[in-house]
Amino acid sequence: MSKIQLEYLSLLICGIILFVSCNKEPGEGGAGKISGKLFGYDINSEGIVTDSGYAGGYRVYISYGTEGNANNDVRTSYNGQYEFTGLKKGTYTIFAYSQCDACLFNQTSVKQNVTLSSNKDEVIVPDLVIFD
Repeated sequence: MSKIQLEYLSLLICGIILFVSCNKEPGEGGAGKISGKLFGYDINSEGIVTDSGYAGGYRVYISYGTEGNANNDVRTSYNGQYEFTGLKKGTYTIFAYSQCDACLFNQTSVKQNVTLSSNKDEVIVPDLVIFD
């Protein structure tokens, strides 16, 4: 083998090693799925629960990682169901906003960390519970 061929072979091997050893970040691009339901309590001005049930039409957010920045969101269906699909393996944070009279802007986030072990993993999250 010539010196040039050895250099190209060395570069090719280094490139393959770097490509294989890259740790992919969580996010879109896999076949993973995270789903769950949003349950809500309707609270009146006196702090009394007037109704409860699975909440339709609310936004549920996903953060790729645990930073807290919303990377995507979906609306819950009539029965409170939500679903994020096409995810790669990694750690995610699922969250929704709940009313909180003592909090800044009268709201707080309800969070659940979720880990997908593979690009095809499917995880059902325990109910997110909000107060409205």
